[in-house]
Order: sequence, then structure tokens, then C-alpha cells
Amino acid sequence: MKDISNKHIFICIDHDSFIQLFIDALLSKTNLEKDDLAIVIIQFQPSYSFNKLIDVEYIDYTDDIIPDLVQAKSITFISLNNWNAPVLNKIVTQDNKIARKINILITDDEVDRWNKNFNINSFLKEDVSQHISKEVIKALSYNFNFIMTDNFRHVVTKILNRDVNTVNASIIFDILLTDQSNKLLQIVNTIPKDHKKILLGSKAGSFGFRATIKIFNSFNKLKMTDRYKFVCLNQGKHKIALILYVFFMKIFKKINIQIEFFPPTDALTYSSMLSSISYFILQNRGGASSARNYAKWGCGVLCVMNDSPNIKLFKDIFKIDLLSFKNFDEIPSKIKNSKHIDVQQNRKKMMDEESRSIDILSKIYT
Repeated sequence: MKDISNKHIFICIDHDSFIQLFIDALLSKTNLEKDDLAIVIIQFQPSYSFNKLIDVEYIDYTDDIIPDLVQAKSITFISLNNWNAPVLNKIVTQDNKIARKINILITDDEVDRWNKNFNINSFLKEDVSQHISKEVIKALSYNFNFIMTDNFRHVVTKILNRDVNTVNASIIFDILLTDQSNKLLQIVNTIPKDHKKILLGSKAGSFGFRATIKIFNSFNKLKMTDRYKFVCLNQGKHKIALILYVFFMKIFKKINIQIEFFPPTDALTYSSMLSSISYFILQNRGGASSARNYAKWGCGVLCVMNDSPNIKLFKDIFKIDLLSFKNFDEIPSKIKNSKHIDVQQNRKKMMDEESRSIDILSKIYT
């Protein structure tokens, strides 16, 4: 096996979808060189083949490499969950001094799950369904570094009942590799939007059948339904139910709802679709990577519910101007009066936050 000591090590499970995007962004936007790092893959599903997208060193995890890992410059985990926590614990058990060199990139997903668990129990209680195993709880006892924005710091401090080491950086990667993302942006910027489209959520199931109907009805009340095409990612029974609803409205109510069902697809096609959207109604939690890409490209206007985790992210961290609503009935009127929102200014704010985070991360990965 190649020597992996004195390198920056990134550890992921075999179906991780973010680790290579993160590393590619670091290679493209900082002074980190590919020979200075290695990706260690934890085999979670024996039949699953890790899709190697970037030209770096890949190593399959075994307990035998732990002595080499403790000699690394740094060790970074994407997320902390039931699958990677046992490996983290074995590494720290080998040498507890390594904890100060361990970085864990966490997002609102972990913080939300931990916070809900804590609020119910007044401490973190094992709940495997929430990805809070005994191994996760043990791992959280170590004083490693959280790569997260400062708005999460007080919540994590409360949950762990101690001060935490924070690397105050937000996400710096797109939903495509950097070079692909830049090339696609150049292309889509030359394509005019021929119809105003509204995207309902970032993925299938973001808004169920009833929520989607409420959104349609809110536009119908203001007689705005025919002004937009709604892009929906729902599949299966929800899709069939929505098709029947649209048919019913057209035949019996004489209301024409234009709806486009977008199927599951690759990141490139998904990104192209995002670029065509004028208004993106984001669900309360999740989908931040897609919404970040959307705002960073200056595609259109984000619409997010008040007091949701996502609005706190985009208002408090990225500080962009968006449409906030307390219920679905408010969305059409908010969109109708949205001319004041400067999407290009929002794009600049997104880029400024990315640059700030790159500067912070550059100090770690040198």
C-alpha cells in the first residue's frame, strides 16, 4: 500500500455523493494538490462500486491502515453517521491526540436531527433511525473540529454541553464538478428563458400531493395559474394523482394548469433544468446544495417558508434577498411583487461567502 501518512485524508462511505465534489472544489479553488491527499472508502454495501470521478488516490478502508491514518496531516469526514462513526472511534482509540486533526463537515441535516433528539430527551439518546447510534454519541465526545457555519455553533454547544471547535466555513462545491459547472454556466447564460417556470421543491417528495394542490390553489385564487409553468419532481402515486387533478381542473373547472414532470436524472441534466427556473419554492429543510447552486448562478428567486432551517441558512449565512412566506397562500402575491429582488446581487453575495469560506479552508488543507 502507498504511504498515506503526512497527507490530508478524506474518509467516506461507498455511496457518498459529496466527498468528491468537496475535494474537487478544494483542488480547483485552493493550493491543495492531488498528491497531497487520499480518499479512504468504507465499504458499506459489498455489491456497490464507488464511482471514482476525480484523479486522486483511492484506498479501501481496513483496520490495518489505522496506524497510517494517525500520522495524517488531517482527517476529514463528510457527515457523522452510523456508518462512519465506528471508524472515527477506532482512529481516536489508536491515538487520542489525532482528534485535534479530525474535521467533520456537518450540515443542517445533522444539526436538526441532533437538536430534535436533544429537545425530546434533554441529552443525545441513541436512535438508529435518526443516525444517532452509540458509536455516533461516543464520537461526539471527542474534541474534533466541526466544519460548519457559526450559526450552528450555539446549537451544537447546547447539545454537547461544552464549547466546540469550529471551522467557520459554508459549502464551497456545486452539484457538478467545478469545471463542468463553469462550462454549463457559460452555456445556460446564453439561453433566454422562454416561459416563467416555478420549481416545486428540490427533489421528489419535497412537497406531497396535498401541499402541491395548496400551492396550485393559491395561484388560482389570484388568477395567476396560467402565467407560469410548474415544474414538479414527484413520481409514482403522487404524480398520477396530480395528473388526474390537472385533468379535472381543465375539464370541469376550465382552469389550465401547466405542469411539467421532471424525472430523476443525472446532475448535469438537473443543473440545466435549474437554470431555466424563474422561481424556486424550496422545502423547509434539505435541498440546500441545489438552492445554493441556483442562487449562485443568478437563475432566479428563492421562495422559502418563514422560520424554516433553509431560510435561516440563506438569510443569515448567505444574506441574500428572497421571498419568505408564512403559508402557501402568500406565495403568488409575493411572486407578483418580486421585481425588487436583484438576482445578480444575490449571486455576488453567494460568491463572496464562497470566497470567505475558501480562505478559511485553505488554512486547513495546506
